[in-house]
Amino acid sequence: MLSRFFAEKKAESKKDNLQLEDMYDHLQTFCIRGGKRIRPLLVKTVHQLFSPYDEGDVLPIMCAVEMLHQYLMMLDDVADRDEYRHHAPTLEMTYRMQFQHEKDALHLGRTFSEISSAIQNTCISDLLFSSTAPLEQKKNILLYMNTVMYRNTVAGWKLHFLQNLVPIDQASQEEYMRGLFLVSAQYTFVGPMHIGTMIRESKDSIRSRPILQTYGTEVGVAFQLEDDILGVFGETEKTGKPVGNDIREGKKTILIQEAYARASLKEKQIIRRCIGSPLTSEDLEQIQTIIKNTGALQQSQERIRISTQRGIDALQALPDSANTTSIQYLIDLAKKLQNREV
Repeated sequence: MLSRFFAEKKAESKKDNLQLEDMYDHLQTFCIRGGKRIRPLLVKTVHQLFSPYDEGDVLPIMCAVEMLHQYLMMLDDVADRDEYRHHAPTLEMTYRMQFQHEKDALHLGRTFSEISSAIQNTCISDLLFSSTAPLEQKKNILLYMNTVMYRNTVAGWKLHFLQNLVPIDQASQEEYMRGLFLVSAQYTFVGPMHIGTMIRESKDSIRSRPILQTYGTEVGVAFQLEDDILGVFGETEKTGKPVGNDIREGKKTILIQEAYARASLKEKQIIRRCIGSPLTSEDLEQIQTIIKNTGALQQSQERIRISTQRGIDALQALPDSANTTSIQYLIDLAKKLQNREV
């Protein structure tokens, strides 16, 4: 559907002589390549807990949620100064390469990625309102996206980026977890699942929201903790992003904070020197060794296991009318996201 959607947008641009076709090309490439598609799949799966799948109702909303995710990733890449995602250049890097022979290539790369992101943002509501779901539900979904998914993500980002500026010995695990809850748990899991219950509301879908929120929160926390591990121990060939970027950016992840709390004085000095600074391969190896030897890695893995199981256990409270295939998908997804490689 997204390929057809972008083709229509390019045709509109050409007809109106807006000269935006190249931007839509870049957006299409960025949005369609790679990715786990967790969020749209959660919309569909939760909708199917209590309602039969209707493509006209559900698919455009799935695509809108995916486009929201891609829009946020465009902003995230700029904020994190990432140059690659899914083994390919980020949107900003794509434009920097396009303007590489210009004097202000860096500025132009960021400027055009921001302009393109603004266009991307308009695509979300276009897709949402192309759904055949009731108009009132579509309005409510858009309101939910704006007031919960956007707002909470921005609040979580702000917490984490401000924490990047704090010395490691002054960082708070509670503050990091608060930001993690607002970003990963809310917009990756709780938000899409809540939207899934909104498309064709029923008494059972409404009654199930607190249960699904518990699942989404617990599995969302586990997802991000695993992501933090991959940021230090993952393989670029599999993750599509440079390993160690979180440390270079000064992120005070639970993994890093726990390692620092358990480290010797000499190990603490190494962590303080490396975090928020360019890393050599030797620096990264030292940090990896400290995280392992202090037990911080094992502790994070145990947190992931516990949160995942709590999320799975919460599903037992779903009404008897809930589709068992959809429930099993949620269970399998939670387990699959543990110890992943991407």
